[in-house]
Amino acid sequence: MAQPVSLWVLTVFASVAAASIGILLVLGSYTRRATVIGQLVPTRGMATVLAPATGVRVPRQTVTTLGSGVADLAAQGKSRIIKNISQGGYQESGPCFNKTEYFREECADGLSSERLSAPVMLQEYIEKDYEIRAVVIGAAVYGAAVDSARSEMTSLDSRYWGMAGLTYYRIGISDSERDALVKINQLLGLSYSAMDLIRGQDGALYFLEANPSGQWGFVEMLTGFPITEKIVDLLESSS
Repeated sequence: MAQPVSLWVLTVFASVAAASIGILLVLGSYTRRATVIGQLVPTRGMATVLAPATGVRVPRQTVTTLGSGVADLAAQGKSRIIKNISQGGYQESGPCFNKTEYFREECADGLSSERLSAPVMLQEYIEKDYEIRAVVIGAAVYGAAVDSARSEMTSLDSRYWGMAGLTYYRIGISDSERDALVKINQLLGLSYSAMDLIRGQDGALYFLEANPSGQWGFVEMLTGFPITEKIVDLLESSS
């Protein structure tokens, strides 16, 4: 006949099990799961992820609210520019833009993981020949350039082009670059966007952003491009 398990064996087993459970409750950790509605998107935006697939270059950049994120990118030792990701009203920034500025490496000293007062974008500085506002409507691309590198006032932020006495003018874009910009719009599911680009001194085209509601009136006024007519055609063909 089978002998019953000794009481002391059962006692030891129960004690070990209880101790293990206690240790797990005190020292253990777990991953919290929650169901949320929405979709995941890159912190730098979809456009900066999709653009390289079309052959257009994108400056290396990060968008962060953490001081450590700024410090990590600054530690790579390359020239950077920095800008607050906020425009706000007069109460926040006054009647001026939140201007893009050079990032001084000494500003990264002492930054910790604490949150910054506002999100910032830290971006690789590109030695540029000129900047381009490309209005993309369907398969049509209208490129206007401004020689922002010629003025200290606009060398980092071309939005001051009027105050610097500069203007936009028509610029040629190669067929391959035109196709790439149209492709970016298609990948983003857009029929229209106003893109900001840089023509680097190395001759490469660098993509900065695609604004689905970006301004185009000043481009048409200064260059004579038939942008209004093209937008009307697009709307009529979609109705």
